[in-house]
Amino acid sequence: MFPAGTADDFCHNMGIGRDRAAALKVLLTDFSRPMDLIKYDNEYAAVTLGVGVDAEIAYRTLSHKRIRIPAYVAVGLRIVFKERMRNSSRLLRIESDNNVYDGRFLIAVFGNAPLYGRYVWWMPDALVDDGRIDMSALRPQSPVRAWYLLMRCFNRDFRSNKILRDQSERFTVYLQEESYVQVDGEVYKYGAGETFELSVAPKALKVRVPENPEYSVWSD
Repeated sequence: MFPAGTADDFCHNMGIGRDRAAALKVLLTDFSRPMDLIKYDNEYAAVTLGVGVDAEIAYRTLSHKRIRIPAYVAVGLRIVFKERMRNSSRLLRIESDNNVYDGRFLIAVFGNAPLYGRYVWWMPDALVDDGRIDMSALRPQSPVRAWYLLMRCFNRDFRSNKILRDQSERFTVYLQEESYVQVDGEVYKYGAGETFELSVAPKALKVRVPENPEYSVWSD
């Protein structure tokens, strides 16, 4: 797979950068590893399913795909600071194997890998083959506080009790109002009352990856 998306989260988590010559070397090797997939209803996601402001930003930048990351940053800054995220939080109910979360969320991301938006370690403990889905979610925050937390997540070692984190073999997400949802960067709009059943498809996909990546997203 050549990196060709806006953020290329899948490739970046696999340790494949945007250089096509380097990506081709990975494709031509015989080294591969099996990774989990996230099953939601009757579909599959490779790395993320997100509800909230991240999906809203992606939706608003659909007409600026050629600009890629700068468009995301520009729209994100506008939502955070000019609009002050007035309409970005969503009313959700989230159930994991051991916990229930009710209320408004600025963002709730369910993922299979640590890197999000190419550079952000939003789910720093996630591993792609551990049989679990990670959740990282943020309740409504002031614009400055939300942006500060996002910037700190450029460091993989950063942790904060302001970010709700959970790991589970399954999650159920109840959309209690109209919401934007992104699945591996593809954006959809769902009405109130929709439900997502997320579960793990263990080691369902074999992928070619570098033998000696800069960082590891694997359990061993």
